[in-house]
Amino acid sequence: MIHGAVRVLAAGALCVPALAFAQPRVKGAEGVAKAEAIIEAGKVAPAEFSKAAEVIKAGNEALQKGDEANAYCYFEEGVMRLNELKSRFPDWERDTVMKQIVNTLEVKNKLVATTCQNLEEMKEARFRFEVWQRQVVMLRKLDLIQEQLNRMEKLQDKHDEYIKDIRDTLRR
Repeated sequence: MIHGAVRVLAAGALCVPALAFAQPRVKGAEGVAKAEAIIEAGKVAPAEFSKAAEVIKAGNEALQKGDEANAYCYFEEGVMRLNELKSRFPDWERDTVMKQIVNTLEVKNKLVATTCQNLEEMKEARFRFEVWQRQVVMLRKLDLIQEQLNRMEKLQDKHDEYIKDIRDTLRR
């Protein structure tokens, strides 16, 4: 029995050195720093990418609700987070991060172009409205002037009748 247990322990002892050699050996402080950076990138980068994606998703939701101002802010924040991720972990999923940045910037630029076009249309509509308002004010003034002229004409007619009556009375 003891002999069998020694065999199992001996077999286990043979496996431990084999596993030790399976791990990459890191030599020097520079190698340790690189290994730690790779481990950190594997843990932190996906979480950071997920946070940036959530912010961009919030921007898309705001855009669907018609809230362009908040959508723009969310897109801007998402791109900033992705750029920070890219600078902190340049080798982590470089293509995915760049593709997300490019896509978000395209949407943001379209939003800006649409907003500018809407602003131009609003300026034009405001100008037309102001011209219309001036025309309405002028027409109202013309109506008031016409009413005043009509009153003056009636008053003149009354004065003419009064003068005629006085002349008639004087002639008699």
